[in-house]
Amino acid sequence: MSERQTKSDGAKVELVITPKQKRLLDDALAIEREDALSAGTVGFQARIWAQLALPYRDPGDVSRWERRNGNEVLIVRPAALINPDGSTRDGYPFGVIPRYLMTWMATEAVRTQSPRLDMGGSLNEFLAKVGMGRSGADGRRLKEQVHRLVGSTMQHQRFDRYDAGQWVQGENFNVASSFELWLPDRDGNDPGQGALWNNTITLSEPFFESIVTAPVPVDLRAMKALQGSPMRLDIYTWLTYRMSYLKGQTLIPWELLELQFGGQYSRTRKFKEAFVGHLAEVTTLYPAARVVIEDKGLKLLPSAPHVARRAARELDK
Repeated sequence: MSERQTKSDGAKVELVITPKQKRLLDDALAIEREDALSAGTVGFQARIWAQLALPYRDPGDVSRWERRNGNEVLIVRPAALINPDGSTRDGYPFGVIPRYLMTWMATEAVRTQSPRLDMGGSLNEFLAKVGMGRSGADGRRLKEQVHRLVGSTMQHQRFDRYDAGQWVQGENFNVASSFELWLPDRDGNDPGQGALWNNTITLSEPFFESIVTAPVPVDLRAMKALQGSPMRLDIYTWLTYRMSYLKGQTLIPWELLELQFGGQYSRTRKFKEAFVGHLAEVTTLYPAARVVIEDKGLKLLPSAPHVARRAARELDK
């Protein structure tokens, strides 16, 4: 597809729009035409995942993994996964699936006001809304990531430095206090053929309370359009959360953004290129977000969040 634009000298310039860009523009128009609440596509995220994030790729055989946002640090230690033969191995949650799982958990916690979540019809309905397939292979990947997510231990710390010393505050938490999962056997056979109706998770009290006291509204249509990249999903969630309380323009240096969203890039320049590309897709779907790319960093200007906080109040009724 192409469009023609007139230059100042009157010449015509052909702008080529890729199929991916056209799909994003079509999705953006659809989102703009219909309110997320009336469309039934309001989801929620825990505030911590709007500030910090889980790994994009498998960290592998390391004892801990961390991510920073300013003076906040998230430290993750891997889950001990039980193999079909009874042996154990370590595993971190990573990639797109844990982000969708976290959004589903927060959405269900807000909707039901209960920490006990049944991974049946509600999760299948959610996965359909965000465009995840439901093949046997997808089901096995999903259960593997659930196991990694609910078995990992997290530590969230905040710190500051003063002349008299250093101030540190933090909390240790698990996503779940208990869980029951039916997993594939040693030959990879899934007793539920990918089904989720007999799997349950009970959120830990600290994590549940952090969700229901201050949930971050998101639009599931945007999350579906941004699928395939965990960084895109993180940028979207962070941006709509940040705009919900931003009072004046602020410049965030690229080095700080790299600590928050990067990690796998050898140079800040490479991170910036990747971030700007993903940001362009996010702002196509969230055009109200006023951002300016500068040499020293990303400037944020006060903007409306993508989903109004009234959505949380409406769904609480």
